[in-house]
Amino acid sequence: MNVAYLQADARYNNWLLKEINAMYVIEYTLERIKKLDCHKIVAGIYKCKENEPLIDVLKHKGVEIVLSEEEDVNSRFIQLMIKQDAEYAIRVASDLVLLDVDRTNKVLEGMKKSHSDFFYNKDIACVIPDIVKIDCLKQYEEACLKSDRYFIALDSLKHISRYNIPWPLTLLYEFRANSNETYRICKNVIEKQLDPYELSLKLARNLRWKENYLNSTGIYGSWILGNTYEDFFIDESMQVNPWWVKGITDIVQKKLSKDIRVFEWGSGNSTLFWSQNAGEVVSIEYDEEWYKKMKEIIPDNVRLELCRMEPNGDYCRKILEEKEKFDIILIDGNDRVRCVYNSLEKLKEKGIIIWDDTDREEYQEGYRFLEKHGYKQLELSGIVYGLAGMAHFTSVFYQEKNLLEL
Repeated sequence: MNVAYLQADARYNNWLLKEINAMYVIEYTLERIKKLDCHKIVAGIYKCKENEPLIDVLKHKGVEIVLSEEEDVNSRFIQLMIKQDAEYAIRVASDLVLLDVDRTNKVLEGMKKSHSDFFYNKDIACVIPDIVKIDCLKQYEEACLKSDRYFIALDSLKHISRYNIPWPLTLLYEFRANSNETYRICKNVIEKQLDPYELSLKLARNLRWKENYLNSTGIYGSWILGNTYEDFFIDESMQVNPWWVKGITDIVQKKLSKDIRVFEWGSGNSTLFWSQNAGEVVSIEYDEEWYKKMKEIIPDNVRLELCRMEPNGDYCRKILEEKEKFDIILIDGNDRVRCVYNSLEKLKEKGIIIWDDTDREEYQEGYRFLEKHGYKQLELSGIVYGLAGMAHFTSVFYQEKNLLEL
């Protein structure tokens, strides 16, 4: 026999008691749990006023409720499950309104045949919940209680048998009713009788479409490799793209010409981008290994210099050695606030400063410095090369008369 554990807390999920076709979200999850290979449903509910409406619904649906003053959800689950007279515990989050009953039962069947201790797959956790042998929880209770989630602890133990599904399966969307957006998506899936797997496949096909913006700009390809590969990301027009917010790149690129002089702290994709679109480029690098790699590929219009990095040392003052001023200064290396202190003396009247990662609090002093000297800030957020789906922030600092004509 198996037991299903319902993990529910209305304090952290306001959507559990929202309706879809005159049924609560939590009721859809319960209807699916009842079709699993389990003999009962147990819910360890934190005892508080906010959970009282939720408790009423669960009682009406025949769920065995255990009220607890234990705040930690992992501890609450373990303490309840080790008391159960059952073989496996199926831990189901209350927002799994699209729980895949058939595949979950097949996982259970496979676990019993292979005598596996636990199953967890984060790629499909929104449709197939984690499952653990209760004897395993009892044996490793201490280790499991020390972890944020029991399966993290079990996964670190080499002699524990983890079950892996024999078929490849990944969902590109988190089909869980736990936010305004996910509730809306799940509501549509239920009301229109859609297939979440087919929706995920459709999304994958659209992402692979050659004319897709992510593909044509090279962003999607950069996400496949990731920034750990230290590669240079080239789009369909053979342009190298810097790792800034794409909108900033597009704005700046339109105004570049071979008359433009650029100084940058930090070499890489931006260096090659400047070399393709601007005239003279001076790039300062402090990482010797990266400097050697860049030295092999830079074109003739780039002067790359290696400078040891010490706070308030030669690195941040390197620009002061230049005789001529620059149209663009990029701050994307180290010691950034001190770099900007030394920048204005070498910036042309219409020159601009591009500063990457401007969401970081430690750079606020530098922003105030530029504001004090009459510079406005245009900050854009968006996706970036190399970091799949991550929000990124890049800013242009400019005065009233500037080369971008902002």
